[in-house]
Amino acid sequence: MTYAIKMPKLSDTMTEGTVVTWEKNIGDHVTRGTVVATVETDKAIMDVEVFREGYLSGPLTPVDSMVPVGEVIAWLVAEASQVQGSTATTKTASKKPAPAAAQATVKPTPAAATSPKAAPSTAGSAIKMPKLSDTMTEGTLVTWEKAVGDKIERGTVVATVETDKAIMDLEVFREGYLSGPLVSLDSVVPVGDPIAYIVASASEVRGGEMKVASTPRALAVAEVETYSEPSGTPMAKTRIPAMPHGASPAPRPRSGHATPYARQLAGAHGIDINSIKGSGPKGVVVAADILAPQTQPTMAKRTFQVAGTGRAMDAMEKAVSHSMEYSLSMPLFRASVNIQPDPLMAAAKQAGYSLTVLFAKAAALAIKQYPRVNAVYQHEDRIIEREQIDIGLAVETEGMGLVVPVLRDVVHQDLKTLSAQWKDLVNRARIKRLKPQEYSNPTFTISNMGMLGVSYFDAIPSPGTSAIFAISTKGPQGMPVTITADHRIVNGADAAKFLNAFKELVENPAPWIQGVSVPAVRASANVSAVAITPGKWDYDVVVIGGGPGGEDCARDLVAHGKKVAMINDAPLPGGECLWRGCIPSKAWRAGADRMRDRAHDAHLGVLGTAKPKLDWKKLEKTRRSILEKRGAMALNTDKGVKIDVKQGFARFASANSIVMDTSANTKDPHARAGA
Repeated sequence: MTYAIKMPKLSDTMTEGTVVTWEKNIGDHVTRGTVVATVETDKAIMDVEVFREGYLSGPLTPVDSMVPVGEVIAWLVAEASQVQGSTATTKTASKKPAPAAAQATVKPTPAAATSPKAAPSTAGSAIKMPKLSDTMTEGTLVTWEKAVGDKIERGTVVATVETDKAIMDLEVFREGYLSGPLVSLDSVVPVGDPIAYIVASASEVRGGEMKVASTPRALAVAEVETYSEPSGTPMAKTRIPAMPHGASPAPRPRSGHATPYARQLAGAHGIDINSIKGSGPKGVVVAADILAPQTQPTMAKRTFQVAGTGRAMDAMEKAVSHSMEYSLSMPLFRASVNIQPDPLMAAAKQAGYSLTVLFAKAAALAIKQYPRVNAVYQHEDRIIEREQIDIGLAVETEGMGLVVPVLRDVVHQDLKTLSAQWKDLVNRARIKRLKPQEYSNPTFTISNMGMLGVSYFDAIPSPGTSAIFAISTKGPQGMPVTITADHRIVNGADAAKFLNAFKELVENPAPWIQGVSVPAVRASANVSAVAITPGKWDYDVVVIGGGPGGEDCARDLVAHGKKVAMINDAPLPGGECLWRGCIPSKAWRAGADRMRDRAHDAHLGVLGTAKPKLDWKKLEKTRRSILEKRGAMALNTDKGVKIDVKQGFARFASANSIVMDTSANTKDPHARAGA
């Protein structure tokens, strides 16, 4: 009995690997856990272990061959007499048949297939553009950190490359000397294409600049689709570019057949596959038919011709375009609820946490109650149910639009840890220094455009998620929160329950935020719904204190139709900030700054200045004038919106009665009444 040793999938982004060394020879006896080879992935050199006992048999994949994940690189046989193949050091594929199976297919390396200049004639190794994220199809060469001829070792950073969202270091995992031809700076290189070479000795080093085609490289034949008729006869393969990861396939055609890849392309592009005439054997629709230049009238996809010559999209724009193209093929629905965010905002201020982090925590706790929101649709009518809740939060950046850093395992991390992580992620997102795992594969996403004053908007789920929150700015009825969800996963009832759970957590944060005491707000918590005890009262609400908080409260109540009185302990409103805190101290500080500046004018070549002197009475006159003008403006505004402003001290006489003492009133707005 034979056992195939296949190219393993050693990371989420790995699609192929290069055989670096064979650690065992053909005919060697191996046991469970034996390392038989090493392979180079897009990020590292890894050991290939076997998990059966037997003898290593050929044909072996030659060293430096690039092999797709899952393809055979060697064989294990039960008996030494069954061993076949050539030695591991050969540079050509063995001509002997594989034992009890077809010989492994090896994909040509991009260095041989796509580079316009030949690799160095010596046994050099290509340094290729790595695949640093699931969505990455190409990268831009930003800097060369090493020069041609430099000695390099395992782990050396030779260059930096820009993906669609970040700038990453490019390490090498072999020793040698950096050799040309090098890709020039700012070149856009497809994933897997060579950008430089490593040679064994300094004498083999070459210079020169590598030309990079302006159009994406043609894919090797081994990179594309196959389709088998019921008889098992494989169809010819087609050269078609890959689509975004996770694109939903179109339904099978009503008549005839379509390859799985053609269905995936049709679903991602929104094309009616029933309107396509297949060019494959027996009329099968293949991928080339989906992307044919002619578009039939019944297709969902349309091509619009616009005058002018367009510019090429940058990497970020392309990534967003492809993701949205996939997302819009999902059957989406939306549901909204108005939430009163004030308790959560107060808790954030009291505990010293970011409001964004608290939104993420509340969403994660709501998802824990309704885990369906954390699931995702997979091809061919399957659902992935995920236990860990990873929340992506959109961040505005300069020149890149919105980037979505991800907080991992939000339910099980405390708020202090999440806040520290979020601060670090935001800082690095804004300088394009996030690692792929820090912005890839959230299970739920929050877009908070309320910070930008947006009153309402819809968000679109990204590939790999089933739902997203759109949080808008607070209005008269509260803060609109809209969920956009994939109806294949989340039904309307689940969305409504999830939204209400999130609402309850935001409006009553004290139970899940330690160390805060914030009164809960119930469903009818907007100000217009405040219950008034029946009776004949002079006012619906009396606000005690005319500082910034009291004024805002009174004005909001009046705006919602309430009859309001505001009792203040001074002739003019403004509170501590205006009369005894921020504004007075700034006036004094401004005078001190002017005196300090004059003392240093001579150092700057300003002549004719005398030693400054302070006229305290004039400074105080100016300060008092500023405060009185601001206080008078505030009072006029309050009276203008129909707030009954009264001066005095107030105390509760009963649950619905207030006694006001005016005996100690003063007309001086700078003196506290009764002081």
